[in-house]
Amino acid sequence: MSDRQSQPAESYDIPPAWEKALRSISKQEGLCLVIGPVDAGKSTFCLLAADHALQAGRKPALLDTDPGQSDIGPPAALGLALVEKPLHRFEEAVPAALHFIGATSPVGHLL
Repeated sequence: MSDRQSQPAESYDIPPAWEKALRSISKQEGLCLVIGPVDAGKSTFCLLAADHALQAGRKPALLDTDPGQSDIGPPAALGLALVEKPLHRFEEAVPAALHFIGATSPVGHLL
């Protein structure tokens, strides 16, 4: 899912709309759902949001809900990672919980 290379977040040219959203997310409690088309930057945005939340003293978590291209945990599973340090790639996240779906497509396997 993530094509982000191992480089610090400050080396990215972050669009102004993302900067505004990242500031807003880092100030709020609760959940943030990131959706979008293929190759829109969802993974990069999520990693940047986690970095911003850490800098704001929050304890972010990432939930990988793509059982076909899992980056947190094995294929055919949903993975949850608690973020304790800045991550450059989803694959650096240590799974805190995994839920085996048994298929790489969620169709017919999730409520």
